[in-house]
Amino acid sequence: MIDLHTHSLLSDGELLPLELARRAKVKGYTILGISDHVDVTNLEHVATSILKLKEKIEYFEDIVIVPGVEITHSPARYIGEMVARARGLGHPLCCGSRRDYCGTGAGRYQPGRHRGKGGYSCPPRSH
Repeated sequence: MIDLHTHSLLSDGELLPLELARRAKVKGYTILGISDHVDVTNLEHVATSILKLKEKIEYFEDIVIVPGVEITHSPARYIGEMVARARGLGHPLCCGSRRDYCGTGAGRYQPGRHRGKGGYSCPPRSH
């Protein structure tokens, strides 16, 4: 099984990244994307924490960690820069949601706006 949209306690999840990976492995997942919520204030901290897990995942054989970030509550003009920063830190999975365009509300959401410029999309949750 594959889940590319999970969160650890580094954002709004309930488990440490390593515990999240361990539980996913026990449940039969072979690929786990951890894409915690980030904005301009915590991108580097979250990104480096998940990369540490990816480096130490030999604790569990047969599961691949895909490091990612879910960019939230960030003005649209900063999203391209944040995607580039996340990818530069080794996070191929960059996603977002309607909250990314916080401005004055969801009416400002423009699906696919950043995809053509090395942008991002958010895989649906498996739960």
